[in-house]
Amino acid sequence: MTYYNTNELEGRALLEARMKAHKLPFEILKVFRDMRIPLAPHQVHDLLPNGFAIPLTSVRRAMADLTEGYFLVKMDKEDMVMGTYGSPVHKWGLV
Repeated sequence: MTYYNTNELEGRALLEARMKAHKLPFEILKVFRDMRIPLAPHQVHDLLPNGFAIPLTSVRRAMADLTEGYFLVKMDKEDMVMGTYGSPVHKWGLV
């Protein structure tokens, strides 16, 4: 997983952000393996360990990267769930 340095971090802050970004896909896959059901990004976010205080957008981006890497698959429209902001969102499942 690549850290997208859009906020132009430097030094130790950049290193820490890269390390956290590297661990995030593994933690996301662990959530999917533990739960064994399709999940929406906000559900995955809620199930991450407490030490992973990260924005929901980072979970979404990591799930998109995992989908491109053929680890996750986006479920059909019929499997959508109500999201955090009151709009339907897709679920993902393990390949």
